[in-house]
Amino acid sequence: MISGVTAVFAGEPEGPALPGLIAEPNLFPTLVNPKCSRCKDEAVRRQLELRPDDRVLAWIRGKYDGGAIPARFFLVPYCVISDTYRVFVYDADAGFMQGFESSLDFRFHGYHHGVMVIRHKDGTLYSALSGRGLTGPNKDKRLHTVPTLATNWGDWTHRYPDTVAYDMFPKYQPKELPTLSVESSLNSRIKSKEPLKDEDWVLGLEHAGRARAYPLYVNNTESHVWTDRIGDEDVNILWFGPTATAVAYVSAIEGVSDTVQLVIDQAVPQAPGDRRLNGDRIGR
Repeated sequence: MISGVTAVFAGEPEGPALPGLIAEPNLFPTLVNPKCSRCKDEAVRRQLELRPDDRVLAWIRGKYDGGAIPARFFLVPYCVISDTYRVFVYDADAGFMQGFESSLDFRFHGYHHGVMVIRHKDGTLYSALSGRGLTGPNKDKRLHTVPTLATNWGDWTHRYPDTVAYDMFPKYQPKELPTLSVESSLNSRIKSKEPLKDEDWVLGLEHAGRARAYPLYVNNTESHVWTDRIGDEDVNILWFGPTATAVAYVSAIEGVSDTVQLVIDQAVPQAPGDRRLNGDRIGR
C-alpha cells in the first residue's frame, strides 16, 4: 500500500489543450494515501503546535463517523490529497476546501479561470470546485462530491474527538495559510461582472441544475439561518459565526416526505463562547 508519498505520474496522456488554462503541475506536490490516526491522539501528539483556531476540512459521514484535516499541516503544503478514503482539495486563492470520491490517481495541475485544476492519471482535467471534467477522456463528466465543511480544530475536537485524522509524523510541519495569491491563479481569472468584489466571501451552492452564491460576512461572529428555494426544493443555508462555517442542506429528512425549518437555539449548552444550530444535519 502506498502511504504518505508525493504523487509522480509518468507517461500518462496529455489530453487536449484547454483555453484559459495555466498549467503548473510542479507548483504543489500531491500527498497520496497518508496514514490515519484519531483526532484525540493527534491533539496530544501535536498539542504545542495545533491551535484551537486552526482551519480544518471536516466531514461527519462515512467510515469512522467522519474526520478532520488541519490545513496548515496538510492542505497548505499539499493542496491535493489523493486517498483511498477521499480526494481532498484546497484552493487558497478561490477560498474553498472540499472532498471528492476516493482515488489515488489525482494530482495538482494548474488554474483555469481562477479555479484550481486537478488531473487524473488518464489525462482528464477536472475543476477542483465543480468536479466537472474540463477536457480529456472524461470531459463533462462529474466527480462525485462528498459532504464536507470548513471549521476550526478546537471546536471540532471538542464535538468529535473520536473521528479520524491523519497521523502527524514529524515530517508534516505547519505552514501558515497563504496571505498572497498565486500569480498563475490571478492571471487565469476572468473579470467579474457582479457587484461583489473579488475578495468577498460567498457560499457557492449548485443544486438541481442551478447555481447561486450567498454573500458571507466573515467578521460576523453571530450565527444565522436562511431558507431559499432552488428548483422544486427548499434549502437551509447555515452560517456558524464562532468558527466561520457556512453549509447548505436540503430541507428534507432522509426517508421522510416532510420538510423542516432550522432555527438557532441559544439555550442549548455548548462549549464556552460557542453556539450550536438546533436541528439534525439532514442534507446531502
